[in-house]
Amino acid sequence: MLSPLLCAGVRIAAAACAVCAAVALCVVVSGERRSVRAELGFGFPSAPRELADAGVIAAHNGRYAAAVLTACLAVSWTPALRPLLDTALAALLGFNAAVIGVALGAYGPRLAAAIALHGTLELAGFAIAGGAYLRARRDELARSELARAACLALGLVCAAALVEAWVAPGART
Repeated sequence: MLSPLLCAGVRIAAAACAVCAAVALCVVVSGERRSVRAELGFGFPSAPRELADAGVIAAHNGRYAAAVLTACLAVSWTPALRPLLDTALAALLGFNAAVIGVALGAYGPRLAAAIALHGTLELAGFAIAGGAYLRARRDELARSELARAACLALGLVCAAALVEAWVAPGART
């Protein structure tokens, strides 16, 4: 049986995947894959294999996870912020999932292969942070659970950055 935090995280991941899939399907069905690829202009370079690149990626994605984890504290301390935080975090999730959906619709299996490993780790990290927020907004998140969620979410985001910078399978031409 999954813990309540993991169940909430699974709901977040499912929502992100649903938005991503719906947008990707719209790109494919519209027949605009070629024009979207031209607009995006992805080059699929080889993995840089530099620790500094992993650090930049981890810092960038870590800020998003940290913002969601900070929202856990904010909603716990000031429940009146819940509507604002709900809206902001839902928009953040929806926008990022839609952007990935556009790219997946345009590039299909090639992009899916390029992001499969690190994208899965990132999604898991963000879903854990989002799951913590879902529990915090209902005042069901203990500080110890928030600490575990923070360690797990940020650890997954850092692991994803290392994979993206050092491995990036499918990205090689």
